[in-house]
Amino acid sequence: MGRAAALGMSILETNDPRTYSIIGAAMEVHMRRGPGFHETVYRDCCAIEFAERGIPYVTEALFPCSTGAIVWATTTERISSATTKSS
Repeated sequence: MGRAAALGMSILETNDPRTYSIIGAAMEVHMRRGPGFHETVYRDCCAIEFAERGIPYVTEALFPCSTGAIVWATTTERISSATTKSS
């Protein structure tokens, strides 16, 4: 738990300039692209916008998943694809 959460404050209440930079970049991408695209379009556009603004980022980072006894690493892309295929 971060300092802001521990104090019961939202991220925006901390006035963290990194937060404003990230949100500003994402809003710029959405204003330029508009609504209705697949999330991969916004992901790729955000990667370009972050790079242009010097914001460090990682795309499709691995993170641990668990069903109790079994633990594995996956990416959001794998989860997104699995969810889409089963729908």
